[in-house]
Amino acid sequence: MIGIRFEQTTYGHGAAHPWPQGFMINWVVPEGRKLKPEDVFAAGTGWRKLLAERCFADLPDGHDDNIRTPDGLGDRAVEPARWQFGKEGLTIRFDVYEIGPYAAGESTTLVRWADLRSYLTPAGAALAR
Repeated sequence: MIGIRFEQTTYGHGAAHPWPQGFMINWVVPEGRKLKPEDVFAAGTGWRKLLAERCFADLPDGHDDNIRTPDGLGDRAVEPARWQFGKEGLTIRFDVYEIGPYAAGESTTLVRWADLRSYLTPAGAALAR
């Protein structure tokens, strides 16, 4: 797999703050396609709930008042375009303004490989090496 993070910043004339945005493309090279959640996580393991709970716990102060429970994040935490794989685990990113004000900044959550182990497919486990 190849993972590439794209970032851009827009700063409109007269705006109070810039608007940074980013997303990941995680590419499954042998198959020539974008990564799907089922490539990493095994069905029926509760991985969606785990990711939502971890992201909810890491929400910045001043986050969107409409997000009152992990379910309030909707399917955002489980989108592979937010996932960045690293040596320590899976980082999930939310852009500035997406779940809070500019002052809250980008929100990131690291879910360690040790915490993910029981949720992973064999291919997902290979990412943890």
